[in-house]
Amino acid sequence: MRSFLYLNPILNMAGSARKTGARPMAYQDVIDVIGNDAAAALCKARGGSRIYIPIRPTCRIVEIIGADAAARLCASELAGDYVCIPRRTQKMMADRAREIANMPGSVNAVARRVGLSNTHVARLRRMWRDRATA
Repeated sequence: MRSFLYLNPILNMAGSARKTGARPMAYQDVIDVIGNDAAAALCKARGGSRIYIPIRPTCRIVEIIGADAAARLCASELAGDYVCIPRRTQKMMADRAREIANMPGSVNAVARRVGLSNTHVARLRRMWRDRATA
């Protein structure tokens, strides 16, 4: 069988990565390489998308995570690969949940303000109240 090198890097991936278009668990690899702060900045800037990790740092990635983190990321084994970036990290979700739970006003008013259901806001308040008493 002949082997082809496609111009599209996605078509050059092997196995399950080729089917999904990105390596599974690759975001955790990014955190391991650049740290939580730079990974959170990457989440805020490019969350919800699949990004290409360049072999050499580009100005775009340097703007987002800084020169040192970009150099470490591009020197890692992830260089030349695609990574799925989640919209939020666990810490970002926990901070947002705590913020919503501590907002002043009734459950209905908070739910309208943040665009969530009454049930979800009540659940967040109950969860954070239980954590505070534990």
